[in-house]
Formats: sequence, C-alpha cells, structure tokens
Amino acid sequence: MVLFKCNTCGYVSDTKIDVCPKCGSTSFTKLSSEAEKLIKKARKTNYLHMKISGKLVKLMKYAQTGVKENLDPACVKIFKRLEKDAYENYQMIQAEIAAHTEKKKWN
Repeated sequence: MVLFKCNTCGYVSDTKIDVCPKCGSTSFTKLSSEAEKLIKKARKTNYLHMKISGKLVKLMKYAQTGVKENLDPACVKIFKRLEKDAYENYQMIQAEIAAHTEKKKWN
C-alpha cells in the first residue's frame, strides 16, 4: 500500500489524489514504508479502541439495569463492580485515543 499525506492539513489518502478533500490543497508527500506501517497499526488499534468503547457503553447500561433490579446484595455488588470497571476502561480508551490524536497517530 502506498500512502500520500497532504502537506497542508495532514489528510492521508490510500491512493494518489490531485486535490485534498479536506482542505483543497494540491501538495502531497508520499509516505515512507516505515510511516505507512505505523499508520496501519494506528488505524487497526484505533478501530479496536472504538469497537471496545461501544461494547463498554453497552456493558455499563446492562450493569445499571442489574443494579436497578436489586435482586440481592451479591448481584448488586457484581453489577456495581462491572459498571465501575467498564467506566474506567472506557475512560482509559478515550484518553488513549486523545493521546493518539495529539501524536498524529490517527490517520
């Protein structure tokens, strides 16, 4: 795969294009194979983070429902722990995605 990066806004294209769809620039740089490998890894990791985030949101909702059912103290304890852990993991993923964005590891 050959990647091209817009020299104005940083948009990365998987194909050679004449005009950047984001900013309209016509200035691109072909990325090195090392940069391409990093972008591939970043895309895969960020995709996984986003998919897991969605699952964690669902898990928090299920846990909240379990707490509301209030069957017995042991069940409530498990559901509260699940909700807490899912929330903390969700927040860690959001922080990691923000760090990737700041480091331009998002393309």
